[in-house]
Amino acid sequence: MDKQKIFYYFLTVILCVIALNLTLKLVFKTDQINQGKFRVTDAVLLSEVQLTDKTSTEKGWCINVSQRNRLTFLITPMSSAQVKRVYINDLKVKGGQDIVFYIKDDETRLILNSFPQSLDVEHVIDDNGQIKIDLIALNENVLKNWVVPEHIKEIRCDGKIFQTAGVSLNTIKFDLMFKLNIEEENGKISTLEVDMTLPNDRLEENGVDVIKLPTNQFKFKVN
Repeated sequence: MDKQKIFYYFLTVILCVIALNLTLKLVFKTDQINQGKFRVTDAVLLSEVQLTDKTSTEKGWCINVSQRNRLTFLITPMSSAQVKRVYINDLKVKGGQDIVFYIKDDETRLILNSFPQSLDVEHVIDDNGQIKIDLIALNENVLKNWVVPEHIKEIRCDGKIFQTAGVSLNTIKFDLMFKLNIEEENGKISTLEVDMTLPNDRLEENGVDVIKLPTNQFKFKVN
């Protein structure tokens, strides 16, 4: 074998090794692929405003305004998956206020701050073999006992009320962080990490914000 052939041989080997290493790094990088037997097949965020009339004859037209976010996950397990438990941990918020957090139709309420908390999630696998999880993050009474100025005769009962009240949406935004865990009967745990800022600016622009989130943002990692 002449020198030129030897050179090309070793060059080919080196390039193959480099390509293999790059492939392995991509495959095993946990934020690039979904691991385990569970997939998020749909994710929707609904951000809205809730008003409570606190009017009395002494105060005039008075209301409380809360900002509610509902995050819905539709999770599809593989047919071989045997779910033992679903739970949330490392649940916390970063921002200037406490947040009320709960599962839709569940009476358990947590008051979130920077201290991590945990919560069990009641789960049901429906007729389509899917698990639906509705999570509520309520920014309660961001406006409390707000007296509507006399010159305002009508208000929008949606996100546009913040403009009316002269409140910047940035002052009520918060970061919600948690890990959604699905434990199988064999002991394996699939974990989905969520970190998002709520609400979106579209709440103030449109009054209500409904957005279908890209499912490729939500990847499970097997522990």
